[in-house]
Amino acid sequence: MEIKEIKTTGLKREFEITITNKSIDQLVQNKISELAPKASIPGFRTGKVPHNIIKMRFGKQIFGEVVNESLNNASKKIVDDFKINAATQPKMDIKSLDEGKDIKVNYSVEVMPDFKVPDLTKLKITRPIVKVEEKQVEESIERIAKQNSKTQKVEKDRKTKLNDTVVIDFEGKMNNQVFEGGTAKGHHLKIGSNSFIPGFEDKLIGKNLGQNLDIDLNFPDDYQAKELAGKKVVFNVTINEIREDIKTEINNDFAKSLGLDNLEALKKSVKEQIVNQHSIQTRSKMKREILDLLADSLDFELPNTLVEDEYQSVCLAMKPNQETPNEKKDKANDEGMSKAEKDDALTISKRRVRLGLILAEIGRLNNIKVEEKDTQNAMMQELQRYPGREKEILDYFKKNTEIYQGMSELDEKLGGTATLDIIIYEPDNYLADDDEISDEFDDLFDEDIFEDDNSESSGYWWNIYSLNELEKIHDYLDSIPEIGKVLSVASGVKLARQINDGEDLNDLELALLRSVLPEDIRETLLYSYINKDDSVVRISTRVNESASSLNRDVLLKKINNDLQNKFNLEESQYEITGLAVLYNNMLQSLFQSQISSLIIVFAVISLMLFLIFRSLKVMLIGLIPNIFVASSVMGLLGLFNIPLDIMTITVAAISVGMAVDNTIHYIYRYKKELKKNNSGQALKNAHSTTGRAIFYTATTISAGFCILILSNFFPTLLFGLFTSIAMILAFISSLTLLPNLLVKYRVFQ
Repeated sequence: MEIKEIKTTGLKREFEITITNKSIDQLVQNKISELAPKASIPGFRTGKVPHNIIKMRFGKQIFGEVVNESLNNASKKIVDDFKINAATQPKMDIKSLDEGKDIKVNYSVEVMPDFKVPDLTKLKITRPIVKVEEKQVEESIERIAKQNSKTQKVEKDRKTKLNDTVVIDFEGKMNNQVFEGGTAKGHHLKIGSNSFIPGFEDKLIGKNLGQNLDIDLNFPDDYQAKELAGKKVVFNVTINEIREDIKTEINNDFAKSLGLDNLEALKKSVKEQIVNQHSIQTRSKMKREILDLLADSLDFELPNTLVEDEYQSVCLAMKPNQETPNEKKDKANDEGMSKAEKDDALTISKRRVRLGLILAEIGRLNNIKVEEKDTQNAMMQELQRYPGREKEILDYFKKNTEIYQGMSELDEKLGGTATLDIIIYEPDNYLADDDEISDEFDDLFDEDIFEDDNSESSGYWWNIYSLNELEKIHDYLDSIPEIGKVLSVASGVKLARQINDGEDLNDLELALLRSVLPEDIRETLLYSYINKDDSVVRISTRVNESASSLNRDVLLKKINNDLQNKFNLEESQYEITGLAVLYNNMLQSLFQSQISSLIIVFAVISLMLFLIFRSLKVMLIGLIPNIFVASSVMGLLGLFNIPLDIMTITVAAISVGMAVDNTIHYIYRYKKELKKNNSGQALKNAHSTTGRAIFYTATTISAGFCILILSNFFPTLLFGLFTSIAMILAFISSLTLLPNLLVKYRVFQ
């Protein structure tokens, strides 16, 4: 093996690798010698196969392995001998690869730039110190009071005005057609909140109670729903109710309504929050200053490949509403950007790469390592930074877990993860028809010279007509995106057709093919997919479990429907089986059991509440918080498109169990306090006693389940996250919804 450096351009270094034919031959012979003791070829005893036979049968494969190993060794030798500190994955360009000739390969790699990290102790930044004034605290409390203000129905006859809350029904139409998401009834809208598209709330000012009006508007050009952006719409609106804010008095009672002891405790808490917010801003500002100092302190050549990769990412981030690279593979991410935008993206990319290299070197010099907990903490910070995009962030981390990557690798290299087999039988009436034909011709032929006395073959599938029909089903399954590798007898028939210059084999050739195959090959390649009497065939497939579009139940129903309608198979003529079916059946069973178990749970809870409190009203009121928690949790799973599995399906049951405990404790305490006090004081006492206990319980349990968020196993992560959410929802409903219902319907009074 000869290695020589042929070119150096900046950080890019190029080498020429020459592997002589003589060394390749020697390596091939060594490989054959290793295989010979274990080689098994029909006609030879194991370990007694001549070397020339092994080379004739497996020579190309052995040659490929030897070349691959030689190139890997050459790559390692280049790194070791030339002290290469690679910044990117090396590239190999094979110039010649012919048996009997020297192999020549061009090897190119970008190396890390040489630079010296500046003395960090000499970098100086200014840390801002912010003093929190009493006025800031008061303004913050006033904002909190405004946010928590209540409304009351306007009884007098007057027109709507700014800051009123109106209860409206509306229906939006585009081109006289109702569009999705444009209709609602009993919607509460605060005029001036800017929660609707521009112009909608303004046109509600000065209107009367009960008035019906049409509002003509245009959706903004940058509206998040692309199908509505810039489009003209008409909303038909009916004003059902007008409500006005009730001024909230800032006093001890207001502080207690927020869960604090008094007004002073509220002020202290608000001040601490302002200080924490300033600390976060200060930290962010200092981080920016440090990065600016590092970026400006060093100027060195950057690996072009790293800059280009970062440039594509920056361009994509600068136009988030465009298609992702997976959706638009044939176009660059900077398509449609102006020259100024491209220049900005390039500047940002270079800065990021430079800072990345500097920080990596600082980490190396100071032996800084990223632990698993650091990754998990980063994930939680990302979730907090992007409210409403939790699913997107979770999906990102899901796709970066070892389990998902392993599954993806199985899908890519093995053609799928879970097995899915289609077993197809011969028609029920086939043998009967065949017997009738045979009886008719018994008198004409005394003996069939092709007949095997030991054979009971029906011959249904092993003929050209049936195999062509099977091939159609094979190709259909292969065309489904969620299906990976497909294997059947048709695979062998296709290979035979290629060998036969593209011509189909006739029935006689098929029979001969079967008879000349060696026994071991016949058992492995033939009888794995067709039984010996030719009455049953198997199509073996694998399902791509990492496919984003995969819905197992929909996929199985589609295949089942198409086998009957497209290929005219009777339902009794085939079976769909395999791990994919087993897993889908298990999940469907979970779905059904979830519904039935929740019905039973709520029925038992209803009976228990009735027996404890001897009141139908209490029973119904006590059910509402439990139903709210269960439906909220299941709704969140649906909202974020998180599928039910063995872990997530238990969340609803746990949440109901927690909520019913809170409900019983609170109602019992309220009933006891109501005997000594009025309803208002009874609620306060119940909140300060049982409510406090519920808060502590919910907090500790939620914190305990949050530990599971640190798991690498994604279902466990989801279980911990949503169970914690369920605990919080159970706590909130028990101390807000339940007390309001008890007072409104005058329970125990």
